[in-house]
Amino acid sequence: AQLNEELERLRGELRNNTERLSELERAGDMLMESLGATRTQPILYQRGQEVLRWMVPAQANRESVQTALTSLLQTARVRSERMGARSSETMQSVDLLPLPNQSIERQREDVIRAATSQDDPVVLLAIALLNSFRGEPVPIQIRVERNSIVYRQGQVIAETRIAGAMDESRILEAIGEFVRDRVATKAIAGRMIPAVGTDAPLGEVNEGQIFALMRELRQIGRPLVVQAIAAAETRRADRLRIEFRLR
Repeated sequence: AQLNEELERLRGELRNNTERLSELERAGDMLMESLGATRTQPILYQRGQEVLRWMVPAQANRESVQTALTSLLQTARVRSERMGARSSETMQSVDLLPLPNQSIERQREDVIRAATSQDDPVVLLAIALLNSFRGEPVPIQIRVERNSIVYRQGQVIAETRIAGAMDESRILEAIGEFVRDRVATKAIAGRMIPAVGTDAPLGEVNEGQIFALMRELRQIGRPLVVQAIAAAETRRADRLRIEFRLR
């Protein structure tokens, strides 16, 4: 009886190892298929670039998180296929890639466990695992991040001093540097999650706001403190919306 039990255990290990080997072989085939694409096709995603993010509410149960994960993958596939990503014989157009110490099923389970029953909302971030080219699949990994509140509405994010006596082009340049350097730096230090690889990783400032601020500074004509304040309650994965205030 003991020998039979040991035999069954070994058979189970063999089945698991065979499945694992099959996953790794599929991953290797996918990587070999991509070698030709690197020389002939435009790049869709760079390694580390965000493909998509998906919000999960606080205290979500396991079933809700599973649904969110499925929705994330389906939406990422639709968007990426519009850009030119394609499924292969071994992999869907956007999917997890088996890693040496983590099967696809294990990665899914880790994501579900990390996002279930959290006190704060969380965000699922699909990140390109490799450089991906048109005509091939996009391998991703999924990070789970807490989506806690960073700024309350009206909270000051950063401030600077700008001389209103300067000409319009120099004032616009000073405002641009303030938003690009100081506001963005403070927001990231405050643990905002930028969308890596996009033109506006934290969000965009309305051009009308910038020109209105420039005209107000020119009208006053003296140095003033310019504050960037949160236009709404902002969580880590939200787009940052700001308003300007003069002092």
